[in-house]
Amino acid sequence: MSSPNTRASVAPSRRILQLTLAGLSAAVIAACGGGGVGAGGTGATASGTVSGFGSIIVNGVHYDLDSTTSVSGDDDVQGDRSDVNRGIKLGMEVEIESGDISCSTATGTSVCRANASSISWGTEYKGPIVGNPATGSFSILGQDVLVTPATLFIGGDSITTKAALAAGQVVEVHGRYNSATNKLSATLIEVKARNVASYTGQFRFAGNLTAYVAPTNTTAGSATVGGINLEVGSGSDVRGTVLNTRVRVRINSQATPTLPGAQYVADRIRSAERDMTKYAGREGEVKGIVTNLVATPTEVTFKVGTTSVKIIKANVSQAVLDVIAGQIGNQTVEVEGRIGTDGVLVATKISLEDENELEIEITGTFTVSGNTLTVGGKAFDISDPSAVSIRRGAATLALTLTEWAGARVEAKGVLQPDGVTIKLIRISRES
Repeated sequence: MSSPNTRASVAPSRRILQLTLAGLSAAVIAACGGGGVGAGGTGATASGTVSGFGSIIVNGVHYDLDSTTSVSGDDDVQGDRSDVNRGIKLGMEVEIESGDISCSTATGTSVCRANASSISWGTEYKGPIVGNPATGSFSILGQDVLVTPATLFIGGDSITTKAALAAGQVVEVHGRYNSATNKLSATLIEVKARNVASYTGQFRFAGNLTAYVAPTNTTAGSATVGGINLEVGSGSDVRGTVLNTRVRVRINSQATPTLPGAQYVADRIRSAERDMTKYAGREGEVKGIVTNLVATPTEVTFKVGTTSVKIIKANVSQAVLDVIAGQIGNQTVEVEGRIGTDGVLVATKISLEDENELEIEITGTFTVSGNTLTVGGKAFDISDPSAVSIRRGAATLALTLTEWAGARVEAKGVLQPDGVTIKLIRISRES
């Protein structure tokens, strides 16, 4: 049996570029390389896209849930305990608190695991589409959304394909926000209604809070978020109204504003930014788009989403600094390191990710029907078996699946541009 490893000793899946930073010999590694944060004995926190099930997989780490794990979504509503994934969906952007991350290669595949103590998420946008999604972008409540080949799609109300998305449909969007471009790169789009007339729920959006006047018992308040003017009633749930920070807003879609100039009535405003100081000393891992990149004589600082990150120059070669300055700005990265008392993540490893590709991994029992392999309820396209890497199986995929009948497997695939089809690229039998 192999012994546990730190994340620095195991290989991730696909990387465009990987930089090893503090405390290690600096290197630029094309394609595959070593992982990231190691054992610190203080637990860990992470944020990123859900890319697999069997456990909840985020940034390549398998987070296990148990009866003590708190799982909450919009409005702090607890996840459905009758659902093995507690309401979490592929493509959601989540925030996780966990125990220490430990890694192993016992199965011949690098696997990193941790026990999750809490997982939370919040919808970025929910409302009617404005514009033509076929062009690769549209807007919701004045906020811009980018659709990429890595955007997952869930249909609804007889809208069954990503290509059928159209103006007027009400959709829910999760994704990565780019503060430099003020656009959201969608990781998941789910159709909620064919049109506004048939939708009775609330709208939601997130944006920068630039103005706020608190309501009183007799007069409505006001807020400006993401350029949208809002009426805020005296009974609204409002917290975290710090100007020039990102907030999430829930809109009563059935209410008509009475305040002059207001476009919608907000009944809930909450901060969308994490207080990272409470994680001081923990291992941290974030995935998102790099903005606010600044170099000083002693360090390089930037933000990934709303998380502040820094690289200490004394620990990094000039060659690596040159790569950082030239390649990571406005790009999607995965950053691993340790969080300081000031809430800043001190990076020890940075991986440049492909924004247009999403790998999905599912663990579970399987069935086969024609060119479809279904693992844990998720379908994989196996129409090209020669493209599938088989770990410790038979000579062909067909023989392997026959041999493994009844067993649990780990299947990995790549999402196709339709947002639904997943092409199988690797399969192994769970030990």
